Amino acid sequence: MVYDLACRTMDHLGTGQTIRREAVRADCYFVGQGYGLPTQGMLNAVKMLAELEGLLFDPVYSGKGLDGMITLVREGALSGMNNIVFVHTGGSAGLFGYQIQTGDIFK
Repeated sequence: MVYDLACRTMDHLGTGQTIRREAVRADCYFVGQGYGLPTQGMLNAVKMLAELEGLLFDPVYSGKGLDGMITLVREGALSGMNNIVFVHTGGSAGLFGYQIQTGDIFK
């Protein structure tokens, strides 16, 4: 599914480039205990981007994906890549529904 979405995105952008199947990796490690359940890594990533860049990420998809990207960059798993694109798919309004469960992450 990730590969198909990447191919359709490239087609939509009209770049004329193709994506090799083996170049696409899907990693579910950063999902944590499950859908909609915050992880500490997600909380840290969301807080960092809010403080440093003024960007808000939701805790369900984008926040966990952001945690994954930051972690992989820090670990050197993406070294040698010239460009890394993170697609923020929205949903930041969902962030505020989690304050009761996670405490005020913006302290």
